[in-house]
Amino acid sequence: MHRNHFEREPDFTDPVGTLILTAANEATEQELDSENYLRMPIHRKVYTDADLCPTEKDPRCEPDWPLACYWPVYVSNFRVIAFADWYKHIFQYFAYKGLLVKTALLRGPSDKHFKVVQKEFSIIDTLVYFTSKEDAENAIRYCHREIYYGHRLNVLSGRDADYFDNDRSLRVKQLAKSSFYKTDYYYEQTLSKFGKVELVVQHSASEFLVQFINKAAMISALCKVAWMVPSPLTGRIRKQRYLEKDVRAQLINKIHYEEFLEIKPEKHILRALLKGEIPPCGLDWQGHTEPMLSRRQLAMKNKTKKFLAKADQQKKPADAEDGISSEKMKARKREIERSSKAFLAKIGVSPSKRRVCENTSFRASEHWKKIKQGSSV
Repeated sequence: MHRNHFEREPDFTDPVGTLILTAANEATEQELDSENYLRMPIHRKVYTDADLCPTEKDPRCEPDWPLACYWPVYVSNFRVIAFADWYKHIFQYFAYKGLLVKTALLRGPSDKHFKVVQKEFSIIDTLVYFTSKEDAENAIRYCHREIYYGHRLNVLSGRDADYFDNDRSLRVKQLAKSSFYKTDYYYEQTLSKFGKVELVVQHSASEFLVQFINKAAMISALCKVAWMVPSPLTGRIRKQRYLEKDVRAQLINKIHYEEFLEIKPEKHILRALLKGEIPPCGLDWQGHTEPMLSRRQLAMKNKTKKFLAKADQQKKPADAEDGISSEKMKARKREIERSSKAFLAKIGVSPSKRRVCENTSFRASEHWKKIKQGSSV
């Protein structure tokens, strides 16, 4: 039997609980962002105690699974300001959409990717649990690909795998550690100049997985981007780095020992949602034209810029990143060229077509020039 862990206080006169975003509550139409992604209309659901303690079970789950009545979505590229309050950022973001989050899981310190990438760069992926199938579907429909602190969110199913379309997807390898400050959105912005990108995910520190809108867009980017080391995707590759089934042991442990299902939204958020209103939430995440970088990323970016500026003053090759020798740089360029040619040959692009594409190629020298000028993120 479910307990009601969301107890309302009898006094709703607290000003904090009544500072509702009037403009948001009055919005009635769906909006498209600058790239025609559908954005969330104001979700006017009035939550009740019954909604907060759901009894309808997901038929995909085993009947005795403790989370069978909750509906998870997988969220990645989520920028957190303070790790101690990461779950509050999750609650607040979805509450602004009119959606109540029951709880959320961060894979955490035992996860190598968390330690190497997420902790350093303050970008997480998490399972977010809603109290109804409708809310989970709305989160995916309206929040997927929204810009949050300059990063494109990926919001996908937390139980069912979504797979890359290998015919229009590729793996991009980062050759230099100093490039690790570059974000998913950096690659999306750069590659989209030559072929529209549909999705970018990061499953490890040294590579990104990219899916284009179609095969023609992928070929265009392959021909015109001179700094990229691509390789094809083989087999079934999930867009989600992990699903609920991958973290069952961690979830069970948290349910039994860490009161995972006892987590509450902040009082003013719960008050508003129980009245069918949009709670007062900070909107600092909106309006970012470039990804918000962590201190670690900014330090890496500035170090690279300083080295390139020094190399330029000494009339060294501008692309001698990290101070590596010219021989190593030549070897790197050969690897890039070899990878691109092999990939294009595998998907049936002839050398003559490749040369036509390269007439308008995005050259590496221009790429480094932009980094020195500070326009590349």
